[in-house]
Amino acid sequence: MTAEPAQPKSNRLARTSIVFFGTIAVVLLFHALGIHLSDWAPRLIPESATPNQRLLHQAGFLLATIWGWRAAILIHEAGHALTGWKRGFEFCCIVTGRYLIHRPDGSLRIRRQREFAFLGGFYMPAPKPDASRNDLLWLLAGGPIASAALALFGLGIAWYMGPQSGHVGAVARMALGVTGAISALLFASSAFTPAPPSGLVQDGARIRMLWNDDVAVASELAALRLAGFKGRGVRPRDWSPEVIEQVDAKGTARLRWVRKNAEVAVSLDRGEAAQALSQSKELMEEAESMTLLERKGYALPHSLLLAYVEGDGPNARKWLELSRGGFVQSHALLRAEAAVLNAEGATEEALSTVEKARTAWADALFPVTDGDRDLVAAVEAEIRSSEELSARAT
Repeated sequence: MTAEPAQPKSNRLARTSIVFFGTIAVVLLFHALGIHLSDWAPRLIPESATPNQRLLHQAGFLLATIWGWRAAILIHEAGHALTGWKRGFEFCCIVTGRYLIHRPDGSLRIRRQREFAFLGGFYMPAPKPDASRNDLLWLLAGGPIASAALALFGLGIAWYMGPQSGHVGAVARMALGVTGAISALLFASSAFTPAPPSGLVQDGARIRMLWNDDVAVASELAALRLAGFKGRGVRPRDWSPEVIEQVDAKGTARLRWVRKNAEVAVSLDRGEAAQALSQSKELMEEAESMTLLERKGYALPHSLLLAYVEGDGPNARKWLELSRGGFVQSHALLRAEAAVLNAEGATEEALSTVEKARTAWADALFPVTDGDRDLVAAVEAEIRSSEELSARAT
């Protein structure tokens, strides 16, 4: 495994300093308010600890919580990757927090990605054309299994060590105990949370949905293949129509929106912008039924199409602002913003934003396709055409 170029040392130092001094500030605030970790978790602090040592242990507890959460998420997603690999799914990527683990050239690499700041994470396998129900069930079960194992290990070792293991042991016990507790919560939420009508469906709910439902299995496998197209950098016009249609076989709202959004991407990549806008309008008629995160994701191509096809700057701006903070890539956001700025008459700023979109390709979470490049070129051509018309008018 190799690490790709990291962020500048000055940025890393600044972030580390914020965490360090922020932790000290929180501990001192706890102390001033009379909140002591030993009052509600006595097994985590040695009985012989002095008041100053107790302060240090509380700081350690906060840091263990921060890093324990990251460790718990990483192990959960690694569990999906491991069981997926055992069932024949090729590894594509894991995202946890600001970090991306992927295989761009066959070797495993880690890089800091600037697209999303997740509290959680996700694992994306490459599609397996002949995947079965059992393959999919094992893929989904890997995360909860890994979380349960880490919870048992961390909490078990922390309990076994007890409060008499000294100050160094207390630090290790605290890290293991906190990580184990977070993993237990992660296991419970992923395994037992019921499926909502739309939005994110946890692993356990998906397993229960797929257990005896062949149509649901076919839909989920199709959605997995569709995600694999994106993860592998296949341009939308080359996505399989059969796969897109199969995504909606179960007829749930969540998968219906996935299918419609894929159809928008395909039409736009084929140069059929007017049809893409019509499809996008049909999709966004259901926006009120979506979760906020879903609405943000589908709003971005809608804003681009409103600006690019109809020149409707005010309406396009509304959808663009809604999409900010969603699960959208920077280069796609900048591309849409360039189209919106052009529709608003700000051609110089629009051209500058086009160049920013091209620069953002270097930080893209998923591979940039020829379709992405062609669309940016089309937006730039439209902006330059508007610029020429404006110059002639004056």
